[in-house]
Amino acid sequence: MFYHKKINCIPIDAIIVISLSLWLLVEAGIGILQVLGIQESNNPIFILTGHFINPGPYGGFIATLVAICSSFYFSNKSTTSKWSTTTKYLAGFAATVGIIILPSSMSRASWLGLFAALLLFCYKRQDLVKSFCIRHRWVIPFVTILALTLGAGSFLLKRDSALGRLHIWNIECRIISKHPITGIGRGKFAYEYGMEQARFFREKERSKTTIRIAGCPEYAFNEYLKAGVEFGVIGLILSIIITITCCVILTKKEHPLGYGCVVLAVFAFFSYPMEFWPFQFLAIVMVTGAFGILLHKYNWAQFPIICALFICITVNNGIDREKDSFRTLYQQGHVLFLNGYYKEALPILEQGSKISSDPMFHNIMGQCYVFLGNTAEAEQEFMLAHYMVPCRLYPLVLLQELYISQADTMNAKKIESIIKETPINPRNENMKKLLRRAEENMLSIDSKSE
Repeated sequence: MFYHKKINCIPIDAIIVISLSLWLLVEAGIGILQVLGIQESNNPIFILTGHFINPGPYGGFIATLVAICSSFYFSNKSTTSKWSTTTKYLAGFAATVGIIILPSSMSRASWLGLFAALLLFCYKRQDLVKSFCIRHRWVIPFVTILALTLGAGSFLLKRDSALGRLHIWNIECRIISKHPITGIGRGKFAYEYGMEQARFFREKERSKTTIRIAGCPEYAFNEYLKAGVEFGVIGLILSIIITITCCVILTKKEHPLGYGCVVLAVFAFFSYPMEFWPFQFLAIVMVTGAFGILLHKYNWAQFPIICALFICITVNNGIDREKDSFRTLYQQGHVLFLNGYYKEALPILEQGSKISSDPMFHNIMGQCYVFLGNTAEAEQEFMLAHYMVPCRLYPLVLLQELYISQADTMNAKKIESIIKETPINPRNENMKKLLRRAEENMLSIDSKSE
């Protein structure tokens, strides 16, 4: 289907690039409208999201299509084919528009992917690079200084975000080490992550930096480690092998999808592109293209490959829709709790906690147990919620109030000391309110003792 001897001889490649170029123009155009305030984004927190939920995946998608369009443009300099000439200028225009909007996404992973694709292109076209550098000697030191500056700046700009991903990878590696053969199974990542992070902080005292950057992610922020978490070491190795194989085959044959595959492979190391159907679609096209090159003598074999991959993507999206139900379960359980239906709320909250890493489920469950008179279970839930995300004060305040209600002044004061030592964001109003609430709780104890 995709096999070709020369990129400018087969119209099917032009059709693929034309389709992706138009897709890039549409997505980039939406991004420009969002930046200008003409169109609202899909997330009130961010100005720019495109059709995605936040700027990260949007930037990765734009960068992937930019690499595909750019590679086609620069690989067709001397073509005389009508199809290729039209496609070349359309791809070049789409890549230019994509580059214009890409910085607004603030996606470091997408820029890193583009940089990796550029390095590979320079390696494969050393003759052009050498001749250009000879004519422009100033380029090498300028590009080196610029790359180092941008690299350091991007890290310092979102330092906690970068450290947070390292922490997430650490927790994921711990999970893989405990389930190396079978993994934890599909769709159980969030729950297992929350439990493993709780064990991580229970083991011993961690640094304040580690406590501050810990969160409750919905996604793995590394598609390869996610494969290892869900399917064991075999899944991890297979995901790496398939990715590298596709990149090598496509770039070796100078296929327009090749450099896009490199960008996507790098981006997947830092983000979660396979959670979104546009990336899933691109992955199917790339894998099919690579198999098409390998099996060009057996074109009929590509049809079952495409069908199998589409079945996988359908099943994957079905599971992901179930994953989103944890928000609905939390809302249902919270409403029941607020209306005094504590026994009815518990099983719903318990079900939601099995598909989420958010400690709020356990906070509400603990409060349900308090009203039901089961203080031992309530204490366990509050402590679990604390260790799952130790930088949050809410479970500690609830635990402090539980001890105060039991006249356990000693443990209440211990919790107060933990609250004071917990690193919080001074700009977070909710944290400041919880801190004042904890102080008022202790003042009430002191006033009673007097």
